[in-house]
Amino acid sequence: MLRGLVMCIVLSGIAAPALAANVFNGKEVFNRHCASCHGRSGEGIMPGMPNFTHGDRLFTKPDETLRESIRQGSGIMPGFSAILNDQDIQDVVAYLRSLL
Repeated sequence: MLRGLVMCIVLSGIAAPALAANVFNGKEVFNRHCASCHGRSGEGIMPGMPNFTHGDRLFTKPDETLRESIRQGSGIMPGFSAILNDQDIQDVVAYLRSLL
């Protein structure tokens, strides 16, 4: 009974859609909103910024944690939930992962 209910929910489209990441859009969004602090290639130009080219924080954090950090902010980084939509945030995470 429960399994049938779960299948109905999934098949009816009520479940949240998966977001396919676009690394190219992620790079554009990153360069527009993040590069001033994180550097155009993710090297972390401001003091205390992670160096994404070395995998700082990327190897230890799942995508959802990174997305939440972008949405809500982290440390001195402001949140971007009012500026970036979920797709742009997913794309930025994919781009960051491509820097390794």
